[in-house]
Amino acid sequence: ITDTFLAIVRRSVAHLIKEGQPGSMALGAGPAAALVEDLILFLEQKDTYTGLNHSKGVANVSMRLGEALLASGEAVEHGPIEPEKGWGNFVNRDMLRLAGMLHDVGKLRIPWSLLNKPARLTPAERIVLQSHSPEGEQILLRLGLGDVGRLVVEHHETPTGSGYPWGVKDSSLMGACIAVADVFEAATTIKRAWRQPKKKEEIVREVADLAGVQFDARVARAL
Repeated sequence: ITDTFLAIVRRSVAHLIKEGQPGSMALGAGPAAALVEDLILFLEQKDTYTGLNHSKGVANVSMRLGEALLASGEAVEHGPIEPEKGWGNFVNRDMLRLAGMLHDVGKLRIPWSLLNKPARLTPAERIVLQSHSPEGEQILLRLGLGDVGRLVVEHHETPTGSGYPWGVKDSSLMGACIAVADVFEAATTIKRAWRQPKKKEEIVREVADLAGVQFDARVARAL
């Protein structure tokens, strides 16, 4: 079912990508926005915790972080990606919003029972769950959104290289925005069987304490 759905989306999304800007998509109130929302709704049917509301929240927080970085001069506004350089310290508002919406799309490839397990994951199960990052990149590559996939795959990396899936230290600034937005949104809104949501002030302090270790220091300041 997942493969069939993605095949349909792939054919549809080809008509929504701006010519000359691979991976770019206008997300107003038109068909592009509806298509992305349908994709996230499909994910929500598998994962009740990180479906549409979480995805929208991460997209919104990511955008606000990017805007704060632009306002502070710690980021430079940028258009289409330069393949040989990647995204670096540039911020593209449309791309950041789209990647925030689709950051967990790789969970379409994760078993439903694992995504919705009411108890803590075992180490082996956690390894399977962590595969959602590269799976998300591969899904977006198939949809013709490889540039977005390059951001999505980074949202669990860290400045020290202790993250996953690749353990790199030089993630893009936009990837770092999504990483912080994901943690902030999940910690403050998602109720799990073993923990309650945290107050915003609490998670802001935690992110600040881990600046330069778990999170990009510039994005921690922006939060």
